[in-house]
Amino acid sequence: MAMHHQKSIVLSGAFSALFVMTILSTGLGRIFPNLISRKQTNNAATALYAFFGLRLLYIAWRSDSKASQKKEMEEVEEKLESGQGKTAARRFFSRFCTPIFLEFDALVAALLFFEGGEEAQLKKN
Repeated sequence: MAMHHQKSIVLSGAFSALFVMTILSTGLGRIFPNLISRKQTNNAATALYAFFGLRLLYIAWRSDSKASQKKEMEEVEEKLESGQGKTAARRFFSRFCTPIFLEFDALVAALLFFEGGEEAQLKKN
């Protein structure tokens, strides 16, 4: 991702995901082993891995032509030209909370969640 997008946005997305997931996994790691069985955890992890894998395959299959890239660039340029009157707060958030930042944040959070679930199940045994 850092090759296609600003390195600072990718890095800040990774750090924010790590921070949030550290807090969440610590809290949930204390609660979930007592509430959810190992079989349910394995089923949920399987479903989520399958979902994200199929989603990535769908994205790769769908984005294969240069015409779609050119069309997307034209749409972005139109949006940039029409959005000249943004407030300072909106400009700040639009710079740091880009779709790539949010997607990277979500992917890292999902991976850390899976790891936290596995650790919680190992600690339970």
